[in-house]
Amino acid sequence: MIMRKNSITLLLLTASIFTVSSQQAGEYGLNNASPGFDYPLSGEIIRPVSGFLGSPYFNDQWLKGEVLLNNGVTVHDKKLRYNAFLDEIIWLDEASMQQVKLDRELVEGFLLYFPGIAEPIRFKKTEPGPAGITAKQNGFAQILYSDTISLLAFRQVVKKRDIMTGRGSSRVLMSELEPATIYFFIIPGEEPVFIARMSRRNIYRVFPGKREFIRNEIRRNNLRLDSDHDLIRLAVILNSVPGGL
Repeated sequence: MIMRKNSITLLLLTASIFTVSSQQAGEYGLNNASPGFDYPLSGEIIRPVSGFLGSPYFNDQWLKGEVLLNNGVTVHDKKLRYNAFLDEIIWLDEASMQQVKLDRELVEGFLLYFPGIAEPIRFKKTEPGPAGITAKQNGFAQILYSDTISLLAFRQVVKKRDIMTGRGSSRVLMSELEPATIYFFIIPGEEPVFIARMSRRNIYRVFPGKREFIRNEIRRNNLRLDSDHDLIRLAVILNSVPGGL
């Protein structure tokens, strides 16, 4: 039961092992969770967001999901929304219909189950430090492909501009939002490679030593690099470069 305070503590009575498929989770995937004892999950009750033109959410509808805590415990069967504008996970407590912003310091990652899609969408919290991701880029990133070279994406939503809407005394200033995905590769022993705009030219620039091989493979596979599907296929190609990158 949620008390009327700025924060809540929920007692988790059960935890179970969380596993991830090798293709989606390998080198840079979510770690396998282990059974744990009861653990408090903290968060803050919030009001629904408003005042935007466009959605701040990665998923507009509440979806069934799982939250993986940084102690290895997985919380199952929660209604979740990912606010990509604020980079926060929002949980809907169905008993009280209160929206709760989860304490991100306790969260390692989360999964969202979209209807009609067999595999869940997986997000992992990136950290500044040895991985080379700066504090500005620190956030939850979707794991698109994981291998020796992994492909991830920040599914951020940003403010494009402020617009005055309405008429007369009913005029209101609103923020227009738009998605702005940033893709990046994780390569062992190197800084993460961020690519705000995927194109053949940018890929060749990032991997100049293997330009010819990559160019031939992109042509042979007819990749346009304008979809997640093509970018995942590119990640497979990068993992197959003779002698490595």
